[in-house]
Amino acid sequence: MSIIDSNKKFTHQEKKLIENFITKTKKESPINDLTFEYNLHVPESVYKVSYDIPRGNLAAEKLSDRMLSDKFVVSDFISYHVLIKGESIDTINFIKYVSKKIVGKDIVTIEIVREKPIGNYGLYGMQYADIGVRPYYTSNNYIPKEEQIEFPSHLKGLLGKPHPNELDDYQQKNGCGVEILEDYLLFIRSTLLNDLKKLKK
Repeated sequence: MSIIDSNKKFTHQEKKLIENFITKTKKESPINDLTFEYNLHVPESVYKVSYDIPRGNLAAEKLSDRMLSDKFVVSDFISYHVLIKGESIDTINFIKYVSKKIVGKDIVTIEIVREKPIGNYGLYGMQYADIGVRPYYTSNNYIPKEEQIEFPSHLKGLLGKPHPNELDDYQQKNGCGVEILEDYLLFIRSTLLNDLKKLKK
């Protein structure tokens, strides 16, 4: 199976990160009766959602390519209801988008959406065109750590690492390590825990 085919669904690694998100949230919750219920009734219509995202500086090295756009479709959708004493207070959706390419790698992003946040938390800083973060995948469809991603020699500074601004730009165009996805999950977990503290008062 090619990277293009296997990236259509959440990988085992990504599902484990979601499971850890749930486990850690329950453990750190200020409310004891917090549970997560897998949503069995995700409508088929979610898979008909698509976005045309202008490339701009996100996915184009050449100036001429920046006038084009990439079509993203929902390739997988995992949803959980968040309950307190059996009553739903929120729903968290984990969404995987794919923009298929004839030449080169597909662009894959993962977005996490809370449907009923209490606070106004804004977007996570490393968002790819507001549709989540873009992971970097190895040939066996695994998201490596940042230190395991080989950066082009022209981006490496005296310490052998890219300048932070160049690193962000490279990650936007090529994908980021698993630490960014873990940090994204931490950001969402923090917003949920903050809202739970408000509900406990």
